[in-house]
Amino acid sequence: MSPPADLNSHKLIVRLLDRDEKTRETRPEMGFDRYVKKKVKASNMVSIENELLFKLVVRNFKEFNAKPPPGKKFGKSSRQRLFEEWAEQVTALGISTRSPEQIQEKVRKAIERCRRSIMIESRRLNGLVDDSALPLIELPYYLKPLRQALLTGDDGGGSSTVSNEEENDSFFVDVKPLPPSEESSAFTVTSMLHTPSNSNSCDAASPASARSPCVEAQPVQDEVHVSTISPFFAGPSSVPVETVKKTNNESDAEADMRISLMEAEIKAAQMKKAYYAKKMQLVDAQLELTILQIQQQRKRTASSDLSNEK
Repeated sequence: MSPPADLNSHKLIVRLLDRDEKTRETRPEMGFDRYVKKKVKASNMVSIENELLFKLVVRNFKEFNAKPPPGKKFGKSSRQRLFEEWAEQVTALGISTRSPEQIQEKVRKAIERCRRSIMIESRRLNGLVDDSALPLIELPYYLKPLRQALLTGDDGGGSSTVSNEEENDSFFVDVKPLPPSEESSAFTVTSMLHTPSNSNSCDAASPASARSPCVEAQPVQDEVHVSTISPFFAGPSSVPVETVKKTNNESDAEADMRISLMEAEIKAAQMKKAYYAKKMQLVDAQLELTILQIQQQRKRTASSDLSNEK
C-alpha cells in the first residue's frame, strides 16, 4: 500500500526547508542578518596587561614613531608589525586574547590622553588658563614612561618625526626637537643645581635625581629650562615653555625659594609614584583572590558532577 500523497508532499517540503537552511548557514551574505556573527566586545585590559603593553611601547618608541622608508607602499609597516608582536606578548599572559586592532586602539587613546595632560600642565604653568577652569589629568603609573617618551621623542631622549602620508595613523603627533636657543638653555640647569662636590651624585636630567634630589644655589647668572627639572613641568614643543632667569639683582633667598618649590614638586611626584605602587599591589591581590575563587568554584562544580554521576 503506497503512502498518501499528503505525506509525500510533507516530506518534500521538509527536505526543501532543510536545504534552504543549510544554504543560509553556508552563505550568510545572502541578506539573512540573523546568521551573521555579531561583533563581541573584548574584555577590558587589567593592570598587568597595561603595564606590559606600555613597557613595550616605550621600549620600541623610536621604531614605532620613526618615519617609514620612502617608496614603501606594500606589505606590513613597522607599526603594524609592532602591533602584532605586542598583541602576541600581551595574549601570552593568559588573561585574555588580544588582537592587534585592540592594541592599536589602546595605544591611540593612551597617547591622546598623555598629549592632553602635557598640554594642560604646560598652559597652567605658563599662566594661559586658570587652574580651576582646566583641572589636571591624573595619569596612571603605567602611562608616565609614555608621557616622558612623548616629551623627549624616543626612549633614549632623541627626536623623530611621524609621516601620515604612508600610514593611516593621523592620531600620532610629530615630536620635534627644541630650538637651538631653548636647547642650549636647557643644559644650563646643571650649573645652577650642581656643585663640584656633588656633580657625580646628582643629575637633574636623569630620573634618579627625581628620587634623591640634592641641590644648592649658585650665584652665577644662568637660565634654567623648567622641563629639565621634572617631567611634570614640561610641555609640548608647540607651546612656549616657561624659563626661569637668575639675574645679578636676584638675592640668594629668592633663588633658595625657587629651588625649594622645585624640590616640593619632586617630592609630590615621589608620593604620587608610591601611591600608585600601593594601588598596583592592591589590584594584584584582588586579581589573585578572584583567580582563587574561580578555582574553588570549578572544584566544587567538578565534585558535584562526580557525585551526580555516582
